[in-house]
Amino acid sequence: MIEYELTYLLKYLPDGLKNCPRKEIIDIHIPVAKRRPNLRLRKNGDKFEMTKKILMNEADSSEQLEQTIVLNEAEFSALATVPGKRVRKNRYYFDYHGRTAEIDIFLDDLAGLAVADFEFVSSEEKKILSCQTFV
Repeated sequence: MIEYELTYLLKYLPDGLKNCPRKEIIDIHIPVAKRRPNLRLRKNGDKFEMTKKILMNEADSSEQLEQTIVLNEAEFSALATVPGKRVRKNRYYFDYHGRTAEIDIFLDDLAGLAVADFEFVSSEEKKILSCQTFV
């Protein structure tokens, strides 16, 4: 599956965010020595998975080939012992003009960082809607 996504760095958190549904996410990016690791272990609420992402174009990270394997908790726990870049965040699902923005508020070493991700069904939709601004 190809993932079409745009990520925006947030200067301010939108009003009403705290009333939105949220999940705590733990990501472990592997290998740790790689600047942009392409394997990710994820605990998303009570779901576990391993995802491999491959850039479609080295100059554009907004389109990636994505392969995901669903894991159980024991598999995740065993794989989580591998060294990796660990990130913990709260993800909020925020309605923005009829689209869902996944707003990540990072914790621990990245506390204070906030980004909004928008996903699209195609490259064409991403190009059309990328002209909108997230305020």
